Amino acid sequence: MIQDRAAFAVTGLPHQSAEAATGGHSTYAGLLPTRDNSSGASFFFQFFPSTQPSPNNLVIFLNGGPGCSSMEGSWIENGPFRMNDDGSLSANPHAWNHASDLLYVDQPLGTGFSPDFLGKEYTLESIATSFAGFLSNFYAVFSETSHLDLYITGESFAGIYIPIIANHLLHSNKSFNLKGIALGNPMLNFQRQAVGSPTSNADTLDYLIATRFFGNDTVALMKARTCATMDPQHCVLINFAQAWFRSRHAEYGANATCFDMYNVNYPMPCGAGKSHHWRAEDKLTSYLNSVQVRAALNISPAINDTFVWEECKRDINLVPGTKDASDWETVSLLGSLITSAGLRVLVFNGDLDLVLPYTGLERILGNASWNGATGFQAPFSDWFVDSKQAGMIVREDRGLTYIRVSGAGHMVAADAPRVGLAVLQELLGNAVEFKATSTMYQSFASGTPAIAQVSPSTSVAVPASQPTGVTSPAASGSSSFPAKVSSQLVNAVNATRLPVEATSDKVYPSGPHISVNNVSADFLIPSLPGESAALTVTLNGQYAGLLPSSANASAPNNYFFWYFPSANVTSSNLVVWLNGGPGCSSLFGSFSENGPITILDNGTLVANPFSWHKQASMLYVEQPVGTGFDVDNSNATYNEVAVGNFFKTFLDNWYAVFPEAKSKDLYITGESYAGTYIPYISTALLTNKTLPGTNDTIPLKGIAIGNPFLSRDIQGSIASVVEDYDFLNDAGYLSGPASALQPTLSNLAATCRNATAVQAQTLPYACSVIDGYMDWYTKTHTDFGVGNTCLDYYNLDHVVPCNSNGTDALTAYMWRADVQEAIHVQQRPFVWNQCSEIKLDDRRDAAANLLLDGIVSSRVKVIIADGDRDSVCHYVGVERALGNTTWGGIRGFQNSPNPWTVLGTAAGKKWSERGLTYVRVAGSGHMIPTDKPLSAYGVLAELLYGNADSADAAIPSSAAASAIAAMTTTRKSLGERTLEWPAAALLAFLCSLLI
Repeated sequence: MIQDRAAFAVTGLPHQSAEAATGGHSTYAGLLPTRDNSSGASFFFQFFPSTQPSPNNLVIFLNGGPGCSSMEGSWIENGPFRMNDDGSLSANPHAWNHASDLLYVDQPLGTGFSPDFLGKEYTLESIATSFAGFLSNFYAVFSETSHLDLYITGESFAGIYIPIIANHLLHSNKSFNLKGIALGNPMLNFQRQAVGSPTSNADTLDYLIATRFFGNDTVALMKARTCATMDPQHCVLINFAQAWFRSRHAEYGANATCFDMYNVNYPMPCGAGKSHHWRAEDKLTSYLNSVQVRAALNISPAINDTFVWEECKRDINLVPGTKDASDWETVSLLGSLITSAGLRVLVFNGDLDLVLPYTGLERILGNASWNGATGFQAPFSDWFVDSKQAGMIVREDRGLTYIRVSGAGHMVAADAPRVGLAVLQELLGNAVEFKATSTMYQSFASGTPAIAQVSPSTSVAVPASQPTGVTSPAASGSSSFPAKVSSQLVNAVNATRLPVEATSDKVYPSGPHISVNNVSADFLIPSLPGESAALTVTLNGQYAGLLPSSANASAPNNYFFWYFPSANVTSSNLVVWLNGGPGCSSLFGSFSENGPITILDNGTLVANPFSWHKQASMLYVEQPVGTGFDVDNSNATYNEVAVGNFFKTFLDNWYAVFPEAKSKDLYITGESYAGTYIPYISTALLTNKTLPGTNDTIPLKGIAIGNPFLSRDIQGSIASVVEDYDFLNDAGYLSGPASALQPTLSNLAATCRNATAVQAQTLPYACSVIDGYMDWYTKTHTDFGVGNTCLDYYNLDHVVPCNSNGTDALTAYMWRADVQEAIHVQQRPFVWNQCSEIKLDDRRDAAANLLLDGIVSSRVKVIIADGDRDSVCHYVGVERALGNTTWGGIRGFQNSPNPWTVLGTAAGKKWSERGLTYVRVAGSGHMIPTDKPLSAYGVLAELLYGNADSADAAIPSSAAASAIAAMTTTRKSLGERTLEWPAAALLAFLCSLLI
């Protein structure tokens, strides 16, 4: 049974000192079922009766996302209380409850305070059904509102929600008295408006031209035009604009000043939050998560214990319904709402919004048909509020009103509260002042909308009263638009959470590159030798150099790093990548595996369509000391515990240089011997979380390791010959012509499993059944000539010449003097090697797999992946290591695997239990990002989003897969070197000595 209204009364709300905001009326909040109580599904609401004595209307306000809480609308935009930057509350004199009863609803399920205990997927159609059920229950509790005229308003992705909800209410067998809808800065066509789509790039270009964003920088404008014509996989124009802005503004520090993508008139610290209201938004998050506030808002104790309010949820269960998500559009529905139902429809757009700019919206409306014609037939008129020009309006053109609001961004009521209230008055029929038609605003004149029909490369005429020198644009968001609803869309359209960066009063001392006092500008790489313009526009800046990894101030050891901020600047993730060895450079991973730049065999630099920097900021670190460009001033031996501590010191210093990254979720990834590094590093970070001199902690959220070396006993001992044989047999390499080898290699494995290292040297192939198989292959194949045809240890499906000496393209590039200067190498010339001899002595260290339990128990996600064609750290050894690992109080996996798919395509097998996930990747060798880049992207999606098929991942298309397949990338100099080693050179230890 639904409770009565008294149960929803709000009492004891902290800091509520503004009685004038509610006119002394009671306010109400809580959860109401979307159907009956048995369904378990409820929406959270906040209800403010009007300050007017006899209101005629009930106005509902919905935020978008999808997944963004309408509490943002209530507390930041048009509600009676405004959250201030210092966390206090003040009365909003322009609150919408001064004109109407006002209702905010957190919907759909999983949004804001509306729990999703069911965990079932839902569609837009089912959201509308749930909303109707909620509204019926609301009317039952607040019966005085049931006879009022109903208006539904909202912004951003609510442009998708609201028309569908309105259509459902109109065709319901219940009477809801719906009279109109208002959509602010709305998304009306998902495919067309999603940030990163080709048409969004075109809309952005038109906006940048119209506002003269680049001023007199004709080169930047030319590059922007080029970017707008490129595949969004390679260039997202809003990111290009952001990078340009950062390089030219320093209000919050050099290369630390961004523009607010939701209101381009505001510079702000890069990563400070969603918008220039970020301080208030952060305070609101803290406020709504306090126990006292939750109690006042009638949040049940069960939710109190388990539910964290977020401005925008990343993982709501909205999925496509009858249409693919890319077909979501509601502009066509507006026509039927006007024509068939006679609803009043108002669309408005703040003219400073670059996420959903007015250029794109007006193009959509200009091509829309309603009431027998296409586009607006009436011209713009000047729109005035309180005798001050507030924008332009096309009023009631065949039932639809459009307002372009001057001086406001994405959240009109937050940026211009009085004007926001005037917009509501227009919807309710209380028209505000306007003047006669002004020809300078005729975007839709005579049914031939100028904006709606311009080509992507055509500039939009700038109205005389419009700003012509927008010099403070906003932190941009990006992603290619997915086939399923994406949290990238949440970030890019309505809910960006960027990490907190430097504040305006920060002092930036100068100093040498190897110094904890450096700032990011000291490490900036303006351009790499050989970097093309087409490559530049895919980057969001890059930084490289050396930072201390030890506390010895007089002669510190220094780690070399290369940092690529995410191409999706809305990303809240920082991913560290480490190669293994031990002693192998992570620049191999950057340039040959998952970095934004791929180096071809001929030395050409090209963009990597599968770069992980499209999902997260990427930090490649050469470690431990002595690796790559590192400077080793100690010349001392160290163990794995020290490796963890070294990395913690380096990371402390790195965060001091890049403070904006402190609020990004941290993930540490790598491959091979990094399977030992990463558990030790993670343990060090979890043991000592605090960053020096701050109250900040390192936000480690997960680790992922490909083809890892986890256990010397299982993977690196003579006895592991049994696992080697089982791998060859299970993977099918001892079938067909090779089946004759089975008895020989089986007997060798049985003989060697108990042999000592000395005895092993006297037995065939020094007890290496892998070498035995390789020897057979060379003797029976002639692809590269007799005696010169080998298999790649890292991928037994790859046939390679046995002798493939010579300097590879990556090494040749890193030896160049101009490259070393560009990337701030201190000791030049430096003889860089992909793999170096280092002073690591880990013989007494515990096996890394024994540390996994402590990591999992710290609620750090653990992903292990293994390519099933790798003979070096093969899946049999990895799976037996995991089978002998205890985590969560149980040893190994208890259940059978499930099929693992990426983009719906079979890609391997997946085990996932008790916080640890293992994926056996089909068809890949040791370097999964090189062999199977799409699968590697799926592994990243597992880490960041919990599902390789997650739409959040925006996994590159098959066209990108074809592009990467066509590249001849540098393989591995170390692998080539290994082929020259004698078989007796302890092949059993290959896994611990290779990339």
